[in-house]
Amino acid sequence: MGGGDLLVGDGFGIVVGYTGHISTAVTSELQVVGAGGGDAGLALARFSANASSGFFEFVKSRSGTVGTASMVSDNDDIGIILWLPSDSSGFTTQAAQFHAEVDDGSPADGDIGMAFVWSQMPGGGVGRTETWRMPASGQFISGGITDNPTAVTADGSIICEGGLAFTDVANAHIDDATQGSGTVTHYIGNQTITTSSDVRVKTDIRPWQGSAMSLLDQASLIEYTFNLPGGGPQDSGYGPNARGRYIGLSAQETIKYAPWVINAGAGIDCDHCTAGEPCDIEGHSPWGVEYEHLVPLLIKGLQELSAEIKNLKETA
Repeated sequence: MGGGDLLVGDGFGIVVGYTGHISTAVTSELQVVGAGGGDAGLALARFSANASSGFFEFVKSRSGTVGTASMVSDNDDIGIILWLPSDSSGFTTQAAQFHAEVDDGSPADGDIGMAFVWSQMPGGGVGRTETWRMPASGQFISGGITDNPTAVTADGSIICEGGLAFTDVANAHIDDATQGSGTVTHYIGNQTITTSSDVRVKTDIRPWQGSAMSLLDQASLIEYTFNLPGGGPQDSGYGPNARGRYIGLSAQETIKYAPWVINAGAGIDCDHCTAGEPCDIEGHSPWGVEYEHLVPLLIKGLQELSAEIKNLKETA
């Protein structure tokens, strides 16, 4: 302690480490005051041959008589930690707060639901507002209780009522409803999720003059079973490995005539990946055929067949 000073009284109970209290704005009965790191520190230590440690206890009763028990009510604060950075006028700005409160409509003896709440000032002239809450249900909620919260549930699920965004592009959310006109490409691993096919996100646009049928004629369908890492066992369960035999395309063959359809990631320049051989280089994930990119070819192929049928009818 700074000089070992202990001041008793002065209207503020006990002041440790200094010859006076902090400020008339700070009225706590116990104050630890100093100008150095150790002077202003508070340590709780326990030395024992078990797992227990030192602790703080916050006690709250609805009774106005000290030492008398009376049941708390819903939303009662049970313990508060405040942060008061100094401004030019003193120590009155409560810029951040962490507290526990009763989160139980019907608290009972030995059974009282509790919530932990964090609130803070965002700056820019805005007062302190609630930013995070962990209610008695075990969720972890951001944005207050009703302001489109994001919640991490007790079982590890993430619930985003306001949409989930991995970008600074406005309104480009992954959501169950439209989020305006924002457009961005998201990724799972190295596979894209495009939130829009808007012409404004495409460049060098021109009519395609190729033959869809000549490309589709090169497609060779194969039959196979999956052995995907993380895809579950092949003989039980509901993962892709256990769904029986598939019909599809080989990514290594398809990339030769329709490279835009293949998501090869970092392995696109790897000789082992290109040849379909085992590869243990970090970051070289299995290649994937993005079948949705074949749909325009199928549409064009049908148009070409329709034109050919029409021509045969006219010349018959």
